[in-house]
Amino acid sequence: MINALLSKGYDIISFDNRPSNIKGIEEVIGDITDPSTIRLDGHIDGVIHCAGILESSHPTSDLLMKVNFEGTMNIYANTLDQGSKKFVFMSSIMALGPYGSERFPMKEDHDPCPDEPYGRSKLLSERFLLKRAQDDDTVASIIRPPVIFGEGMSRNSSAMRTFLSIKKGFMPMIDRGRHIFNMLYVGNLSHALILALEKNEISNIFHVNEGPYTLRFAVDSISRRIGVKKGYVSIPKSAFYLLCRTSEIFGTLINGPPPLSMNKYRALTSDIWHMDHSRICDKLGYSPLFSFEEGIDRTCRWLDW
Repeated sequence: MINALLSKGYDIISFDNRPSNIKGIEEVIGDITDPSTIRLDGHIDGVIHCAGILESSHPTSDLLMKVNFEGTMNIYANTLDQGSKKFVFMSSIMALGPYGSERFPMKEDHDPCPDEPYGRSKLLSERFLLKRAQDDDTVASIIRPPVIFGEGMSRNSSAMRTFLSIKKGFMPMIDRGRHIFNMLYVGNLSHALILALEKNEISNIFHVNEGPYTLRFAVDSISRRIGVKKGYVSIPKSAFYLLCRTSEIFGTLINGPPPLSMNKYRALTSDIWHMDHSRICDKLGYSPLFSFEEGIDRTCRWLDW
């Protein structure tokens, strides 16, 4: 994100909980959950807020709300005091909830119904920003991506686990991988966020995606680049259901996150995460800068694979 902004000539203040060591920017180290550490002095024209905690880190519901919701409120309040009139928020498609289908992809104006604490924390942040933007005469742009992959992805992210599973040949493949599977390359996400900062003048919600494409297409594309002949394991749908259900029960007994879950089952055996992103294309002129294959290649070079 920062490199993309630098390439366009922006003066950047980066607020993070650890140094980035990127040259050409001003860095402020702090914690979005502690307002006293958010010391962003001077005039700010716009904000792109990407900080948060992932559901794949298995945080508690309280921690998700503290970081993703309360942290967003803290950043908005501070940057508003510094004159910011544009606030771009990286939310998640999980704020809407999983009820897409092959024929009817999820659209931004569907009634949200997130089924996990992570999605609920993002939805609360969206509603807060849209309400405050209306009250404060600012512009809030909500960007909802699917799973993000690319340079800088953390080892416990869903995307990293997907790449590692394919490299090891363990990626579950159900129904021949015919269902829609969304991943978004970080370079295309950065492009969408910058478009929202530069072009959006009315508070709005935007889905952003590259696809749709199927799980089989995604796994085969990553396998070819890695050089793995077969990056998946074919599992009957009924057997995968039992694995996910058993895993959830086992996770409850050990009071820890299960390796498989019923949410994972639904994601790989249906089209519930099928999303429509025509709004950002029509209103902001979004088009992916990188193909899925280009994103995979850049990611694998970063991983030194």
